[in-house]
Amino acid sequence: MKKAMLAVIMIFAFVLATAASAALVVSSPTLGSKTTERGTTVSSTFTVQNTAANASVTSLTQSNNVNAKYNLSITGLPSFLNASQTQTVTISALVSKDHAAVNAALKEVALSIGTFTISGTESGAAISSPATAILLQAENQLELKKVRVTVSGGKSDTVDDGDKVDDLKPGDKLNIEIEVENKFSNDDDVDFDSASVEVKSDDDDDVDVDDDEDIDISSDDTEIVKFSDLEVEDDASDGTVKVVARVSGNDDNGAFHGQEIEFKLEINRESHEIRVDSTTLRPTTVLCEGDRTVRADVRVTNIGRNDEDDVVIEADAPGFSFNERKNLGSLDEDDSGAASFVIPVAKTVKPGAYQLSVNTYWETSIRSDAKSFTVVVAECGAKELEKPVITPVVTPVQQTPPQQPIVVVPPTVSPVAPKAAVKASSFTDSPAYVALLALAAVIVLLALIFLVVKLTRRS
Repeated sequence: MKKAMLAVIMIFAFVLATAASAALVVSSPTLGSKTTERGTTVSSTFTVQNTAANASVTSLTQSNNVNAKYNLSITGLPSFLNASQTQTVTISALVSKDHAAVNAALKEVALSIGTFTISGTESGAAISSPATAILLQAENQLELKKVRVTVSGGKSDTVDDGDKVDDLKPGDKLNIEIEVENKFSNDDDVDFDSASVEVKSDDDDDVDVDDDEDIDISSDDTEIVKFSDLEVEDDASDGTVKVVARVSGNDDNGAFHGQEIEFKLEINRESHEIRVDSTTLRPTTVLCEGDRTVRADVRVTNIGRNDEDDVVIEADAPGFSFNERKNLGSLDEDDSGAASFVIPVAKTVKPGAYQLSVNTYWETSIRSDAKSFTVVVAECGAKELEKPVITPVVTPVQQTPPQQPIVVVPPTVSPVAPKAAVKASSFTDSPAYVALLALAAVIVLLALIFLVVKLTRRS
């Protein structure tokens, strides 16, 4: 027992002696900010304090393990500190091209580039400060410009960090569109050759969201990534699910950039809800010929929090004078059921578009869900014109008029006068003979003139 008490006293005396001795305390410097460009030199300050009440510290020096690419410089460090004295010291560093903009959690923070130590001598004994981190921050150039969530049915929300998309139902489909921006300017000419875009929920049992895609994005450009057909599970619980959207990647210089936002999906599961999942109509257009009936196949699911009795599906088509209800009996939570209806369309129904409503009820008469659909009744004349009409070409046949009976009239015999005697004509009496004689006379005359002229020239 005495030995134990002695050991405690010695330890206490050692602590007191240590506390009474000189000590060097330094603050951790932070350089740069979220707007600091790489390739620039930034400065800051830190303090060095001699915590001893009665002793000075001399021969002060600094040492560090910072990579030479940061070109670290510490200036203004005094050679000694009096008892209880504090001195402000300047520190500067070059922001390297590959310095990360975010940490592993994609938070824009100053990151450690190494540590430094201040050492000195007090009463002949060497003393040093604890190793202190040097923090440096540079701008983040890869960001989520826009995140849009679209729910089946047309509801669409742009979400930021901490936002909530409310009133989702089990079975709802989600589309998440993420627009990513490279904020480096064209003058910088720094690209991201393989940036990763991701969406993920913290509860895959309720919301099936877990996907990613790699993209290339040039300086001063944006890219849109779409994650489609994400789903709230049919048996999803009432409550909220966290979804994270993130982008991350290294630029051409190796610097890590990125951003992450978290938003919530609020699932609203009513106590009683019989949802119309699908309705198939065959046909959707009623024609003139053939079977003038429409078959409606309806499927429903109990997405409420309670098991239900006497679940009813109703098909109502007032324009066809049709209404029919079918009782599915019991339908437990998350279970589905189906019913079919055959709707006759009378020939007296006028052409046009008619509404068919499908309604659900629990406990026979308490209405839950309703969906409307359109059935078209075609015009018969318009339908017939759709077929090619071949018009036969009829060539009219000329009818021969009925022939009249031929009446034979006997010729009338008139007295014939005695014919005059016909004189036989010869060639010399014809005009041709006269013309031939005239031509011969002309030829003889020309010949005589020719001879006279020739004789006259000789004489």
